[in-house]
Amino acid sequence: LTGDRVATILFSALLVSTNMQADKGLGSLQYIMWIDVFNLVQIFVLLFVLLESIYVHKQVVQQRTRSAARLDAALLPFTLVLYIILLFALFSFHISPTACWMSIAVLVPLLLIASVSGYVASRRRAARQRAEALRFLSSTSADDDPQGFREALRQLFAAFDSEQNGLDIDQLRAFLTAVYPSAGKKDIASGMQAARQMFDENHTISLENFELVLESQLQGLLGTPKPAPLRSSKRWAWGGTKVQP
Repeated sequence: LTGDRVATILFSALLVSTNMQADKGLGSLQYIMWIDVFNLVQIFVLLFVLLESIYVHKQVVQQRTRSAARLDAALLPFTLVLYIILLFALFSFHISPTACWMSIAVLVPLLLIASVSGYVASRRRAARQRAEALRFLSSTSADDDPQGFREALRQLFAAFDSEQNGLDIDQLRAFLTAVYPSAGKKDIASGMQAARQMFDENHTISLENFELVLESQLQGLLGTPKPAPLRSSKRWAWGGTKVQP
């Protein structure tokens, strides 16, 4: 998918570059025309999308498909709106140059603020859901109420699986660290290695496959999940809430 996107971007850049070099029948000019600025804006937007696509491809190669999907979901709409703003500014330049620069100076920062605020709000909302699910799991005993503990573990898995398509490698690491807070890095790495054997073609593990790995290997490696009781901190981390025992 990212390969097709990059090929499309490069083809579009080639078309824009060809258009910039085309003879417009005006002879040799010593200044930049409006059409040249228009083409430069398109090159800038294509370069931005190209860099984003390369980074997304790197995330996918590293099996961080959920991180790649979240980045796409945040940046692609941002890029589209940014392109519309720049086009509006360009087309309004002949009417009022002041309106052109004012629209860029006002609308672009507003777009950045709205995009960052929406991203942070979604991450904080997900962090609150994880903290609630983790608190519920820590208050349930696997020995006294095995069915309730199993349901609490499923709720926590769903809280980490924000797209409901399985956990990728980063989400799996965060999940195992949450349910095994006393485990060391080597133990978590061993648990991840066991769980990665059940990854599907999208490099994610479903709840059903995770439960199979938990019963067959993880409990032998790490034991029964025993998250510590947590209380939410009032301080927010970039990726969500900080929690303290």
